[in-house]
Amino acid sequence: MIIEKVKPIWVNDADYTVRYCPIYHKWRDMRNRCYNEKYQIQQPSYKDCFVCKEWWTFSNFKKWMEQQNWQGKQLDKDIICSGNREYGPKTCIFVAHWLNTLICENKKQRGKYPMGVHFRYGSYTASIKKNGKKKHIGSYKTEKEASDAYCKEKSKHILEIANNLTSEDTSDIKRTKNALIQYAELLLG
Repeated sequence: MIIEKVKPIWVNDADYTVRYCPIYHKWRDMRNRCYNEKYQIQQPSYKDCFVCKEWWTFSNFKKWMEQQNWQGKQLDKDIICSGNREYGPKTCIFVAHWLNTLICENKKQRGKYPMGVHFRYGSYTASIKKNGKKKHIGSYKTEKEASDAYCKEKSKHILEIANNLTSEDTSDIKRTKNALIQYAELLLG
């Protein structure tokens, strides 16, 4: 399905000064990610993202956001539905920064090898980041063996997280848990 990116007509219908409003800042930042070409040069993964028509009006976004557990969290559009490009009430949740980067593929920094795999000292090594620290999984003869080891360890790690989510981590524990479990299963092929 091809979705044509229509240029939105933004409506700031707030009846107050929004300069210091954190909800307005989330709305503005979301719009920037989707429609600011300079931003997209720095962050090309947002190039084909768009905002649902309902959220073109600030008060609609604000009403939705006020019903969420959003404080200290980031607006996310693709944990619930991997590869999603739309920001909208059915696709978005708020998550902690560390959770927002958990399933990030980091293609720009990864290089030519699969996620979690590096070639070093004549063998393929697999490593994973857990709790902000890099953990060595092992060294392997082939790229596939290293990738399989990484995927197995990453899947296990994601399942641990999914089963221990709290309201500090996400605005929707049930949907986030289900999405993480599905992602962990995909890693195992």
